[in-house]
Amino acid sequence: IVSSDAVEIVSSDAMRIYPAIATDVVTIEVPAVGGNYAIYSIAGAQLQAGNLDAYKNEVNVSSLAAGTYILQYVHQEGVGVKTFIKK
Repeated sequence: IVSSDAVEIVSSDAMRIYPAIATDVVTIEVPAVGGNYAIYSIAGAQLQAGNLDAYKNEVNVSSLAAGTYILQYVHQEGVGVKTFIKK
């Protein structure tokens, strides 16, 4: 984890999302249990959110339209951001 001002940023290596091009499900691997996630469109609209109750979580994205999305992971120890493509 890298400190940037008063906000902790989770290192990209500490958070994984796959597959990079998804059809129905993305798997989110996080460094700490108990955080939340939110999926945003490129325009910034929040489309989906939920809890991450394990180190490895599967999230259904089948209802999303094809396109590029931003996934934000928020935990008391920091914030991480990744992108993925919905096919």
